[in-house]
This record gives sequence, structure tokens and C-alpha cells, in this order.
Amino acid sequence: MLASKALFDRRGWFAALQTKAQEPYPEGLRRAVVAKNFPILRNTFSAYAHQIQRAVARGDRVSINYCIAALLAIYFDVLFAIDRMPHPGDKRLARIAEARCDRLPAGMKYQVDALLDAASTPSIEILECADLLIDGLEALLRTEALL
Repeated sequence: MLASKALFDRRGWFAALQTKAQEPYPEGLRRAVVAKNFPILRNTFSAYAHQIQRAVARGDRVSINYCIAALLAIYFDVLFAIDRMPHPGDKRLARIAEARCDRLPAGMKYQVDALLDAASTPSIEILECADLLIDGLEALLRTEALL
């Protein structure tokens, strides 16, 4: 929406929406996104890391795939909030983060790729890759004083 061009906007509704979207990312929203989403990665009973662990133990590849997709969705929600960037949608998130975010966890691209590569076979490697990915995000959150 930020880069969209209105072809017809008689009442100025879209222009007003674009103006509002260009306001600075609210600090309260940034903190709320982190506070509500980061624990879901690893720190709650039903955290995605735990669900992946149980799916690996069962050898349930469909569940592993679903949980990894959900974990990555939450990961990028938090990452974009850290950088005070409106969420760009659901496609090419890693590429967009690398291109536009000023703050990234060290080795993020490698860790995302490693997790996705490991996902093809139920093994402990998936858990190790997920932990490394979350550890990097946690370190960035601590650096930003958000944890």
C-alpha cells in the first residue's frame, strides 16, 4: 500500500490511508508485537519449537511442515517489528528482511535456509536449526532492550 498509486480516489480515502501508513511505527506496537509473539516461538507450553519437537518424535512430516511455517511467520512478525517496519505480506520475507531491515540477527539467511533444508526429514537437526534461529532473534531482542 505504501508504494501503491491510486488510479481513482474521488474522496481521498486511499490518500488518507497512505498518509496514515507513512507515520512512524509506534513504539507501543513494536513492544506489543514482541511481547505477544516471541514467547510463542519457544517459551510457552504450546510454543512452535515444542510442537516441532513432538512432530519430529512422531515422524509427522505434515505437522513438521505446518509448525515450521508458523514458526517462521511469527519470527518475521517479530523481526519486522524490531526494525519498526510495517509487515510486507507473506511472500519473499527473508529477501525483504535482508534488503530493508537495518537490524537482523547474525546469520539469519543461513539459519532460515538450514531450517527449511532440514525440514525434509524428521530429525533432531530440525530442532537444532529452529533453536539457532530463535537464539539469534533473542540476542537481537536483548540488544534492542526488548527482552
